[in-house]
Amino acid sequence: MVEAWWGESVNLDQDPSETIKARGAATAMPAGMIVKPHTVARASRSADPAPDYELLDVLGKGGMGVVHIARQTSVGRTIALKMMKEENAADEPSRKKFLCEAAVMAELEHPNIVPVHDLGASEDGQIFYAMRHVKGVPWKDVIRKKSQAENINILLRVADAVAFAHSKGIIHRDLKPANVMLGDFGEVLVMDWGLALSITEGGKAERITRETVCAGSPSYMAPEMAAASAHRVSPASDIYLLGAILFEILTGYPPHTGKDLKDCVVNAANNVIRPTDKRGELLDIALKAMAAERTQRYLSVKDFQDAVRDYQSHAESLALSQRAQTDLARGRETKNYDNHAQALYGFREALALWEDNQAARQGAWDSALAYAQCAFEKDDLDLAASLLTEDTYEQREILKRVTAAQRRRSSRRRAMKVLKRSAIGLMGAVMLVLAVAVGWVHSAKREAERQRDRADQLAQAEAEQRRLADLARQEIREEAEAFADVLSLASTIGHRDEQERQLIRSISLKLAERVGMEGRELRALRLAANIMDVARGRVMDIFDAEGPPTPSDFKKILDLSLTMEAATNRVRLLRDLGVPFIIRTMWESWDGRGYPGELAGERIPMGARVLKVAWVYALFMRGAAAAGPEAQQHIVRGIRQQRGKGLDPVLVDHLMDLLDGKQP
Repeated sequence: MVEAWWGESVNLDQDPSETIKARGAATAMPAGMIVKPHTVARASRSADPAPDYELLDVLGKGGMGVVHIARQTSVGRTIALKMMKEENAADEPSRKKFLCEAAVMAELEHPNIVPVHDLGASEDGQIFYAMRHVKGVPWKDVIRKKSQAENINILLRVADAVAFAHSKGIIHRDLKPANVMLGDFGEVLVMDWGLALSITEGGKAERITRETVCAGSPSYMAPEMAAASAHRVSPASDIYLLGAILFEILTGYPPHTGKDLKDCVVNAANNVIRPTDKRGELLDIALKAMAAERTQRYLSVKDFQDAVRDYQSHAESLALSQRAQTDLARGRETKNYDNHAQALYGFREALALWEDNQAARQGAWDSALAYAQCAFEKDDLDLAASLLTEDTYEQREILKRVTAAQRRRSSRRRAMKVLKRSAIGLMGAVMLVLAVAVGWVHSAKREAERQRDRADQLAQAEAEQRRLADLARQEIREEAEAFADVLSLASTIGHRDEQERQLIRSISLKLAERVGMEGRELRALRLAANIMDVARGRVMDIFDAEGPPTPSDFKKILDLSLTMEAATNRVRLLRDLGVPFIIRTMWESWDGRGYPGELAGERIPMGARVLKVAWVYALFMRGAAAAGPEAQQHIVRGIRQQRGKGLDPVLVDHLMDLLDGKQP
């Protein structure tokens, strides 16, 4: 039967894990390929001019070619050079198959597929292609040394390359650990694309035909490959091979075997998989990928990868279950609460990570039962009851015994409570008699002491009230005298511009209302505006005199500002509004030193900021008196330029609203 499928070209003595290929019809040359001549020589024979490629060493041999380590002299890099064997050089079908392999690898640019750099022919006609030199080891040499988790991660990266090839319409057909190279720096590269076939029209690989389908490694083959069923070979065949590699990771051997190669091919065709005592989710994934019917396998490589990654997410849950099982065994042996608690917690955490973890679910039931039995034996009935449910027969039986023991304990406790209450009642009666006697003796003394303390407190409170009343009267008297002095001072100093003074007062009061000042603050602000404008009027009189100001004039201004500041400092409301500060600011501006930049800051009292804005507005009004229709624009532009430069920005915005006629 094997001869009917594969012909007489199969060597029955060959290792089933090695690649076999039946002789087939000639392959069509891939379209668009140009084989350029190159000079190739061994390094020991090199001479001027230098060859394009220097052969340094033999890396390995295959069915059709030999792989050399070589140096590409044009860029001075080490590459791998695969050349056809001399005995195959004249065989046209072999040449075309070799070129197909080069074309496929060049087409598949992927991080997990070896890149092809060049294609050519040596001076004696041997065709070759140059590819990246991967420094590492074949996966088959280290697969037994690596952990299961490491091998699974390698398999997923191999699957990335296969999925990419499928997207380009190419199937590999010979996936196995021997055809995967692991680089020294973590690279995973799928090699040997010599058996690749195209599943679409126009591909660079050979098409799937009766002649080309007979190829692969019997130990890993899908049934349709072993049976040489051309119409059934498809990407699902590669998915089978990925499942076969996963099977080998788990069991240590490939899925198919036999007494010789022929027997192995028959077993592969019938999907006879070697028995194993391994069990678990990963093996189920491998077996599904290796289903005899293609429709029962994963629909795509991505689906296969998703199943493996789901297992990886479950692996932590499985590990927790195993540790919890160890804790449970230790708890049963030692009767230690800590071991039981750790076991129960571990099983519950495992279920939280993966709710379909049946081992964890069963372990949680067993752990709760063992924990409850331990607590029951130690007469810790409440703990035992809290651990039990009626989900299983065993738990229901223990729960009945625990409940009965709790009822007996409750009866004993009620009897003890009655005895305790009787004893406590008797002792309470005796203590009550003693307490009444002692209390009657001391009650009169305590009452006398309370009355005496209360009388002292009333006397102290009355004295404090008198003191506070005296202070209040004194403060009112001093405040009234200070107001009288300020009013007297303001009335003795004339002002030559009543209209401007009324303007400052009006603007100040409107701005104060907008920022929430009212009541006594507004009354004090009216007086402060009057005082400030009177002082400014006197200063203007000095400056309006003929000739430049003299030192004595500045002395008068300083004396006036100091007098006004001293007077306003005596009135608390004026002092809180910052009127002394605004007077001091006026003097500094007249003295040429300017006013402080922090005048617009939050630390300056609101009254001082209001007066400053009103005063600047009056100055602009005075300066714009002769500006005609443009006066309003002149005022607005000038005040906006002062915004933030010594004037409170919020108050300037309120002033602009007032000038525009906007309501607050």
